[in-house]
Parts: sequence; C-alpha cells; structure tokens
Amino acid sequence: MQKVSAKELERWSAAAATVIAASRKDAGFTQTGLAEALGVKRSVIARLEAGERPLRFAEFMVLARVLKVSPEALLARVLKW
Repeated sequence: MQKVSAKELERWSAAAATVIAASRKDAGFTQTGLAEALGVKRSVIARLEAGERPLRFAEFMVLARVLKVSPEALLARVLKW
C-alpha cells in the first residue's frame, strides 16, 4: 500500500479549507452563523477555514445539509480546487 505524503495531506486540507470558507460565504453565513447552525463554537469554523483542524466525515455531511448543497457538490468543489 502506498503511503500518503505530508504534502498531499496538506494540499487536501488547504483545498477543504478554501471550499468551506467559500461555500459558507456563498450561502450567506458568517462564521458565527455557521457555527450556530452546526452547534459548534465559532473557533471551530475559524480553524477549519484556516486548515488547522480536519473536517470529520459526519461534520462534512451536516455541513453540506446546512449549506443546502449536496455532499457530492461540496466534494466536487474540493476536487476541482
């Protein structure tokens, strides 16, 4: 099995962070508003958007629902980045 490099993980974290921030803004949420909708602290959103915290799968699914986009569409944005 091939090992995943730190550089590749960093790239995907940056892509996810960028897409989360852009999708939040596209949906008209502030960091505080999105945090409230997700039931987390604003600092969690800030850390996700800065690429300092990974996004868990369950959080990804709820995030898509809150942003009113399909999980597939959200993932496609990450993959295009």
